[in-house]
Amino acid sequence: MIKAIETVTVVNHTLDGDDDIFHCTVVRGASWYWQNNVSVSESGLNSARLLKCRIPAGNVPEGLTVNPGDKIVLGALESVSAEEFGELAHTHESATVLDVHRNLFGVNRHIYIEGA
Repeated sequence: MIKAIETVTVVNHTLDGDDDIFHCTVVRGASWYWQNNVSVSESGLNSARLLKCRIPAGNVPEGLTVNPGDKIVLGALESVSAEEFGELAHTHESATVLDVHRNLFGVNRHIYIEGA
């Protein structure tokens, strides 16, 4: 996969009873880029940034889970607290996962993560 040179961290958020659990998984060898989308409506100009991150199948760590609502961060993070999870957009280049596509068949096998 072209440009799969970035290190990213997937931060999973789960609940254990009343406790928030955050698990960080560092992935080496992913592509990371932003797409800017613009539309014009009667109320004016609307814009949004969409993260596109692809992880080649050979670089997917064993046991990696990615779900909508998780966070993905450019760079390596060992751990995240509840306060840090809520502030990741202000402290790191990151996005909230919107959708995950698992393209694990064919020639160009990868996981494709969309975020905003």
